[in-house]
Amino acid sequence: MKKLAINFENVLSVQADLNKSLNETFKYIKNAGISALDVKYERFFETPNLYSEILIAGMTVSSVFYVGDLGVADNYTKELEIIDFCADHKIGDIMLLTTPVLTDNIDLEKYLFNLKQNLRRIVNYAKIYGIRIGIENFGKKDSIFSSVNCLKDILNSVKGLYLVYDSGNFFLANENPYDAFLAFKDKISRVHLKDRGISKGDGKNEQVSINGETTAVYALGEGDSEIDKIIKEIGDFECCLEFDFLSNNLLEDIEKSAIYYLSEGN
Repeated sequence: MKKLAINFENVLSVQADLNKSLNETFKYIKNAGISALDVKYERFFETPNLYSEILIAGMTVSSVFYVGDLGVADNYTKELEIIDFCADHKIGDIMLLTTPVLTDNIDLEKYLFNLKQNLRRIVNYAKIYGIRIGIENFGKKDSIFSSVNCLKDILNSVKGLYLVYDSGNFFLANENPYDAFLAFKDKISRVHLKDRGISKGDGKNEQVSINGETTAVYALGEGDSEIDKIIKEIGDFECCLEFDFLSNNLLEDIEKSAIYYLSEGN
C-alpha cells in the first residue's frame, strides 16, 4: 500500500485541540502512520513558510486543492497559477471544486459547456508539467459534481481528467460508495477515505444528506460508507484520510482510522 495522507484542514483542527505548534502537531500525525498532506492552495499564502514547515517535519504534499468558479467562460487563470506553483514544488496532483451552487437561475447547458471547456484547457496545461487534474465528487444536490451520472458525463467529455474519489461524499449524495468506486475505478487519481454514516447522536458535527438523513463522519469502519470493501479494492491508489472540517477532538479518530486502513489493506 502507498503512503497515507490526511487533509491539512483536519491537521489544523487537531492543532487547535491540542494547543500545540504545527511542528508538534505533525509529530502526532506522523506517529499515527501518516506522512503526506492534501493542502488547500490558499494556506500556502496565509502561512508563507508552510511548505518549508511540512518538509522540515518529514512530511510531503501529495495534492493541492482549490475551489473556483469553472462555470464561467474562460475563468481559469487561478488554476493555471496553481499548476505553476505545483510544478515549482514538485507536487503531482491538483484537485478542483467549483462554485457557485446550481440554482434555477443558472443555464445548466451553458454552465456545463463552460466548465468542460475550462477543464480541458486546465488539463492540457497541466500535462506539460506531468501534473494530474482531478475533480472531487461533492455530496450536495446543488453541486454539479454530486451524482454519478453527471460525473461520468464530465469525465468522459474531458480527456485526461481524473476523479478524486470521496467515499463519504458519495454517501452524502445518496450514491452507494462502493458501487461508485467500481464505476469510476479506471478514472480515479486518488482516494479520499471518509466514513460517513447515519448520525449516532453522539455530538459529532451533523449534515443532512440528499435524501434527508442526518449523517456524521466517523473513524474508518464505524460509519456506513462500506469502507472495508473499498479498501480491499484500492490497490495502488494513494489514500487520504478526511473528516468533517468542523469536527473537534479528531486525533483519536485519526489514529483509529490509520490503524484500520493499514490492517484492512494488508
